[in-house]
Amino acid sequence: MIAVQFTRLIVALCTFVVSSKARDSSHEFCNDVILKLLVRMETMETKMKEMECSMQAEIRILNNDLFKQKEETERLKGLITLVRAEKHNMDNFRIPKQNNDVEFDSKAMNNGGKKSKLEFHIRQASSEPVAFSVYITDYVRHLGINQAIEYDGVLTNEGNVYNAHTGIFTCPQDGLYLTFFVTTINNQSVWVQLMVDDVNVSDAVSYSLRDSQDDQGGNVAILRLRMGQSVWTSTHYHGDSILVANTEFQHMTFSGVRLSA
Repeated sequence: MIAVQFTRLIVALCTFVVSSKARDSSHEFCNDVILKLLVRMETMETKMKEMECSMQAEIRILNNDLFKQKEETERLKGLITLVRAEKHNMDNFRIPKQNNDVEFDSKAMNNGGKKSKLEFHIRQASSEPVAFSVYITDYVRHLGINQAIEYDGVLTNEGNVYNAHTGIFTCPQDGLYLTFFVTTINNQSVWVQLMVDDVNVSDAVSYSLRDSQDDQGGNVAILRLRMGQSVWTSTHYHGDSILVANTEFQHMTFSGVRLSA
């Protein structure tokens, strides 16, 4: 629109100057007309610059809004992953134990108006060992915020308490448990948290200070857990995380063991 107005102004200038010369040959009159038109042109140029600055500011605002929407999308993806993992865990909870086992049986009870609850039917002595030690076999990329980390390599899984498909350890017995996890990265940073039923109980961070630098971080926690509670690790603080691992070097690990009742 401004370019069209500018063209029209130039045409008007030429027409006016020609007609003015035809009417009046005065040199001063022509100079006065040209100066006025130049002032008009400078005013239009100033307005064009102001419009350009305004458009750039709008673009910056839109880019900032887009970045916030991407962050919110990653956060929601992480929540969806946790909900799906928890649902899968609750639907398929069964712990084989040699000849006997511990079963999770969901029954909707309404005894005398009391709130419905989940009942656990236990047919196994608490002396059976409970332990797991798992690791990641390959690079894991583009992890979202609060997304559960799935350790697909299994070294130990006594009591079948760890689910490699969800990355979740389900506590089979009340007791005191030791948990430990390690993170590894290269040329970036990653924050990992230890979760117990959606509650953050421990954190670890790996942060490379320069290019081509490997870095490890980890943490340990001794937890009093109840039967049926879920324990897992997940990324947090920022999305699009990358975890370093391969089959030769088990850099990323997650372990737990029951210490006592």
